[in-house]
Amino acid sequence: MGFDVWMQREKIQPVWLRIQNDTDHDYLFLAADLDPEYFSPHEASWKNHFFLGGRENKKMDDYMYDEEIHLDIQPRSTTEGFVYTNRDYGVKVVGVRLLADHEVKEFTVYPRYPRLQGRLPRD
Repeated sequence: MGFDVWMQREKIQPVWLRIQNDTDHDYLFLAADLDPEYFSPHEASWKNHFFLGGRENKKMDDYMYDEEIHLDIQPRSTTEGFVYTNRDYGVKVVGVRLLADHEVKEFTVYPRYPRLQGRLPRD
């Protein structure tokens, strides 16, 4: 199915992350630090449901849940998936914060989204 749903219309921007934990500690990815008003897979899917979509809506729900990033990052493991954020144009600041027992790790990346760059919303 992919993201051939109307994410753009609903102002949702899926951000794909891959987080590799090379330590012996569990980390918790704090998605709310990336976007305090991010969407759960349920919210992102529901906003894109088709009127009387039935089976297609169920497939969309399942896909959004399957592709969501896991927030718990086990030692010596990698997690990857989407966080459903609010749409930004051009450059999106992606702040990743990982929390362990007595440690916080922070990273910031600035991916470009050329398809959105320079476009103005028609809201």
